[in-house]
This record gives sequence, structure tokens and C-alpha cells, in this order.
Amino acid sequence: MPRTQPERCDDIVQSCDAILGAVNGHNDKVFLASPALQASCNYWLIVAGEAANALLSGSAVAVAGHGGTLASDLSNAKRLRDRLAHRYYTVDPAIVWSTIQSDLQRLAQDIAKLQARLP
Repeated sequence: MPRTQPERCDDIVQSCDAILGAVNGHNDKVFLASPALQASCNYWLIVAGEAANALLSGSAVAVAGHGGTLASDLSNAKRLRDRLAHRYYTVDPAIVWSTIQSDLQRLAQDIAKLQARLP
């Protein structure tokens, strides 16, 4: 059975929470030295990107009156997912770390707001 738009929002928020929980207390040096931590974060980024793609495809962002930054963030999540899944050999873990540190908290907060406005 296909997942609903609110469930896709849950997938993104839960993915962000899993990543932020996994890296909590660690710095970039620990992240870069830990293939297991990188793999875990990459998995959750793939889940978030897949859910982001479904939200963009389902017009949830437009229906709920969100656009601009949220649409751009969802598009970026989708592109990161595509790179992690299909061009994994080009992924720079330092850029993944930077993305986690600078973008994930805001994405989770914006998705929670979007979810509250969905039917």
C-alpha cells in the first residue's frame, strides 16, 4: 500500500532525528574516521531523499502553501539521495557532514510544519 503524504513527512523527520542522534556529540573528525557512522547517515539520507521526492511528486508542498525554501530543500534532499544511491563513489563525506550540520535540523522543522497543514 502506498505511503501517504503525512507518512512521507514522518519518514523525513524520523530520518533527520536518526542522523542527528547518531552524530550527537561527535565532531567531523570522528564522522570522517567512521565508515559505519557514515553508512548509517547515508542510509537515512537516502530514506529522506526518497520521501522528499514523493512529496515533490505528489504536490504536497504546493497544496499546503509551502514553496521557496522548503521546495528547494526537498529538491536538494532528492539530489543527495540520487548521488548516494547511484553515484556513491563521488560522495565526499566532508560535504555530507556539512549538510548534516547545516541543513537537517531546519529541514525536520519545516517538514513538521508542512505535515501539520496537510489534509
